[in-house]
Amino acid sequence: MGVMKKSYEMDMCSGPLLSKILVFSIPLMLSGILQLLFNAADIIVVGRFTGSEALAAVGSTSALINLIINLFIGISVGANVVVARFYGARDVDGVHEAVHTSILTAIIGGIILIFVGVLLAKPLLELMGTPEDVIDLSVLYMRIYFVGMPAFMLYNFGAAILRAIGDTKRPLYFLTLSGVVNVVLNLFFVIVFIVVAFCLRQLVKRDKMKGFQAYACLAALTFLAIVYASTVFTRNPQTDYHYNLDLFWSWRAVFRGSREMLKEDILNIVLLLPLGGLLPFVFDKKIRWWQGVLCGIVVSLGIEILQLVLKRGLFEFDDIMNNSIGCMLGCIFGNLVAYLLAGKPIWHRDR
Repeated sequence: MGVMKKSYEMDMCSGPLLSKILVFSIPLMLSGILQLLFNAADIIVVGRFTGSEALAAVGSTSALINLIINLFIGISVGANVVVARFYGARDVDGVHEAVHTSILTAIIGGIILIFVGVLLAKPLLELMGTPEDVIDLSVLYMRIYFVGMPAFMLYNFGAAILRAIGDTKRPLYFLTLSGVVNVVLNLFFVIVFIVVAFCLRQLVKRDKMKGFQAYACLAALTFLAIVYASTVFTRNPQTDYHYNLDLFWSWRAVFRGSREMLKEDILNIVLLLPLGGLLPFVFDKKIRWWQGVLCGIVVSLGIEILQLVLKRGLFEFDDIMNNSIGCMLGCIFGNLVAYLLAGKPIWHRDR
């Protein structure tokens, strides 16, 4: 006997309307409230654990951020109307075209907004009369916020598409989950990184470390936190332990013509590329290729062991190998960038 799947669609054209309107509108109202509370969560965490200047900097961006949020929620309504019209007419091709166009618009618009935000954050905040003593921190917060615009746009357009077929529950579920993640990461980055930043600052003051090394350390730690979170803790737990100890099995599949496996291997190589690129700046010296490989093995082995122990993925030697290759290539690239920036190697002597 087949298992019935839960349907999130809603037929608003037949049957009693009051109950359907309530079921449709309540998740919609809650989604709007939650979306506006994202910035409020940042303000609460910053106000609780940092100084008054940081709190003022984040708070001064609230009006501008809410304006942007409401602007693009309004734009996404257009996608909602088009998809709903095609869906109601049972025009499958029209629905596909409208959905693809909406998602493409969201991605392109998000990328454009990154550059707009980075370039116009300061002029917009000056136009709003942001105080001089906090404007630099406000600009930094706004630029970081705008970097996440592609994900923000994808959510709003994706939610509009789902709402076009009467589904307002799943956008609420996704938004609730992202809100929890936002608060948890806020606490982690603010509390943990305040301690780390304080320690790094003391090292810089005592001439034990250069300023750019401190920034590189913070960037590397942030990157590692994101990598471990995305590769381990965001996966659903499995019932059994999964592992594959056959070395080079993925590349053999690639040579047999598997495009999917080629894509996965390339992504695994790219995964630790940024970490390798940061290492010459973290240690202020040339990182040899074997040191990059060793760093990649250590980081990747940690990921694979956690995936195996927590039953949240597949332990395999090929992932460790590909990650290590990526870290090595990142080191080579980082060495080159350091040389070009300094005009001479920053590693004027091997230590």
